[in-house]
Amino acid sequence: MKVRDHDPPDRFPETRWSLVAAAGERDSPRAERAFAELCQMYWYPIYCYFRNGNANPQEAEDLTQDYFGMLIRRGSLENADAGKGKLRAYLLASAKNFAASQRRRERAQKRGGGERLISIDTALAEKQYAQEPQAGEAPDLLFERAWARALLARVRSQVAASYTAAGKSELFEALEPFIHDSEGAPPYLDLAARLGVGAGSLRVSVFRLRQKFRALLEREIADTVADRSELEAERLHLMALFSG
Repeated sequence: MKVRDHDPPDRFPETRWSLVAAAGERDSPRAERAFAELCQMYWYPIYCYFRNGNANPQEAEDLTQDYFGMLIRRGSLENADAGKGKLRAYLLASAKNFAASQRRRERAQKRGGGERLISIDTALAEKQYAQEPQAGEAPDLLFERAWARALLARVRSQVAASYTAAGKSELFEALEPFIHDSEGAPPYLDLAARLGVGAGSLRVSVFRLRQKFRALLEREIADTVADRSELEAERLHLMALFSG
């Protein structure tokens, strides 16, 4: 397999804040689809927040379902404003307020009886939750880590899709270990020999992959902040969540 010089095409998802705006529209044909997409992106961080707040798995699932149901019933997304700050901060604050307003007895009465708005695989969520570094962590930090992990997974999927569309899926799989750093990645010379390219060409390909990943990451982050001036600070914050 030869390394080709042209870059894979980019395919960008709809921005997060535009999805929020669409989901907040009443009687809009786009609202249901936009809301479903937002739920799919953010249900696990919300689940983690409730789960780490002393809720058992069933309670956490019920709270997550009820939380997103509340967003619809109260039209809360109509009040979400990109000019007021970060999207995840808005969702975390509203989840906190929701949790504070719920009493265990009320949740028990509703448990299993409410509308199931989100497809939640509790077994999968618990498998992921068991791998979260929870020792001494507050629910807010667990939410932040889950948000960051989900965001990085979305970016990884976007990059992989762009390489696949360009017929370069094998190249992506070979270079993926180099996205963040070279620790644990195969030696350049060995990989270059396996791919049938020179070491210099391979280094260029790694550089382009990292550029693409960072560009898509910054786009994802930019979609969730109020001002692009916050972009670099937000990117560093995301990286810091995994440095400790």
